[in-house]
This record gives sequence, C-alpha cells and structure tokens, in this order.
Amino acid sequence: MKLKLKALWHSGWQRLNTFDIRPAKPVVHELFKQAYADLDAGDFLSAKDYFSKILLNNNRNRRALLDLSHVHIRTGGFKQAIALLRHSLKNYPNDYEFYSLLGEAYSSQNKLKTAVKYYARALDLCPGDPKIEHLLN
Repeated sequence: MKLKLKALWHSGWQRLNTFDIRPAKPVVHELFKQAYADLDAGDFLSAKDYFSKILLNNNRNRRALLDLSHVHIRTGGFKQAIALLRHSLKNYPNDYEFYSLLGEAYSSQNKLKTAVKYYARALDLCPGDPKIEHLLN
C-alpha cells in the first residue's frame, strides 16, 4: 500500500488525504444538486454561489467551470465568463465545450469575428457537432 501511494505521489497526483478527498464527494454532489435546482427555479445568483463553492473545493472541476461560465453568459456577465473560460483553457486546452462557450460569450456581445474563431476551434476539436455547425452557418 505504501508503495502504491508513493507511486501516486511521484506521478504528479496531489497528496492523498482521506479527510480532503472522500468527504468532499457527497458535499460536491449536494452542491451541484442545489445549483441545478436553483437554475430550474431561475435563481441564477444562488446557482453562481454554489458553483463558486464547488470551485473552492476543486478549482479544476470541469463541470462547475462550464456551468458557472454558462450562468455568467446567461446573466450578462460576459467579461467574467470570458475570463473564466480563458483561464479554464489552461487546464483543458483541447476541450471543445470551453471554446464553444467562448464563441457564445463573444457572439452575445456581437463580436462575431471573434465568436466565429472560437466556434471554428470547437468544431476542429469536435468535428461534425451539429450544434456548433449550426452556429457557424
């Protein structure tokens, strides 16, 4: 067991601590549930708070990054969404959803040339995606 933990540590994983990892999963799950319930109820401010809490626990949580960015776009927080999405690309440089949301953020601001650039990159990463193809046409 010690050898396995040592191998994980040396392979770049963060230090394993059962108090940090195991209890967080149910908490994060509950935070997501509450965030989605708030979104369904139209309470975007509260949903933002829950997604932010998830990111405090793990600032690389892909789903929380995407969902928080999406809420920023829906509520007119384009600058916040763009900053969050650009930062997220450092950890997920080949994730088409981040590029697609960047396209949406720029498109919502009528910055169509920049939006097309990000939609095109998303389509490069996910060829044939009907939603992205529709947005580019």
